[in-house]
Amino acid sequence: MPTEKLRTNICSEIARRLKAERLRQKLSLNVVSARAGLNRQTVTFIEQEQRTPTVDTLLRLTEVLGIKLEDLIRKARKTALTKK
Repeated sequence: MPTEKLRTNICSEIARRLKAERLRQKLSLNVVSARAGLNRQTVTFIEQEQRTPTVDTLLRLTEVLGIKLEDLIRKARKTALTKK
């Protein structure tokens, strides 16, 4: 798979997994954004794949959601590699 396509797929998968985890925990966008110290619109843009988050933003979100950033990236990469 070309590098650019892989990066795009990984970013998409990260966004999907962050949203899925937020919903699984029944947390609103307002709660997650407030706890992470982020603007609600920023979290929305990330979940809708309209923006790619910085490492700092990812660290804030994963901390609020109680997941490890390295696990999120590893799982997203694994899933992205299996997509055609």
